Amino acid sequence: MSDCVYVPLLKSREGEFVSLGHLSARTSACVTPLIEVVLPFATRDDPPPTAPDVTRVVSKLAQHWGTDERVVVDLGPFAHGLDGAKLCGELVEASRVLRVRTVPAIRLTADDDVVNSTAAATSSLRHGLCVRLTVDDLLEDTPDLVLALRQLMTIVGVRPPAVDLVVDCGTLDATRNVRALARRAHRLLTALTEKTSHWRTLAVAGGAFPRDLSGLEFDVLTELPRRETALWSEFRAHPRLDRLVAFADYGVGWPPVSDRAERGFGAPPQLRYAAARRWLAVRADRRDPRGNDQFHDLCELIVRHPEFAGPGFSWGDRQIGRAAARDGIGPGSATQWRAYATNHHVEHVVDRLTSTGEP
Repeated sequence: MSDCVYVPLLKSREGEFVSLGHLSARTSACVTPLIEVVLPFATRDDPPPTAPDVTRVVSKLAQHWGTDERVVVDLGPFAHGLDGAKLCGELVEASRVLRVRTVPAIRLTADDDVVNSTAAATSSLRHGLCVRLTVDDLLEDTPDLVLALRQLMTIVGVRPPAVDLVVDCGTLDATRNVRALARRAHRLLTALTEKTSHWRTLAVAGGAFPRDLSGLEFDVLTELPRRETALWSEFRAHPRLDRLVAFADYGVGWPPVSDRAERGFGAPPQLRYAAARRWLAVRADRRDPRGNDQFHDLCELIVRHPEFAGPGFSWGDRQIGRAAARDGIGPGSATQWRAYATNHHVEHVVDRLTSTGEP
């Protein structure tokens, strides 16, 4: 994963899986996805689910991401207790059967049960470990944090060349001081690379996309700031480290993960489109009798915008262009809208990182 320039942190939803399956070979070679396991949507007729279907997650990865490149899977809040150990076992078994190169993820705050089950999974899968550091971790004294990280690695039985380290600054809303976060992240990575630069991956992450688009006017393209690009610029303003540091974000999704099932409902037609340092976002009116057919009109707004990358840029852009032209493609549903947006987003970020150094 030394060629990894981008780590997209994506929820285990159908749209995100589909988007990965349509990445170009060039982009896939530069990307290591981190999949955050979430519960299936709750339906009106069935009891809300209480445990994720880890086997399904791995199956979707085998189908859409494939078996050639590594992918990180984070069980997050579901990793705890006996149920967590069972899910870890399911992750190992499904990954072996389907030959997915799964890397388990863990946090420094993990309890002994989580550490033990993650260590067993890491030993069985033999694809290394991902350690996610949080904003709270960054508030600790750097020497203490480095010591805690090394102790965790010793317990799990891995060394830096088999470790993907993600410094996750979390939700970057308007109250976050990205300059201070970048300074802390840089100080930590500097301390970690003083003794060895042989970490498999170092990445700095953050996410600024809002929870939903409910605050937007209908049928009006609205610019939303990609504050994670400001975090990245502030990070790069410090002296360069003696190795590659990857950019990481939450795609076009809201960062937090819930341990409860979200209610599935018919989202209004919408589109989230990454541009330089911002998103172009637009939504339709759920009450409009045209229903999902409004998506064609939203795509027209994107296609007419000067920053539309063109239908040849990515699969997502091609689908948006076809939908705008009503070229043999229906309006789809929330799954397709998220797939188009996420596919364009990942291609956009990699293209910019490899051509300009900025996401």
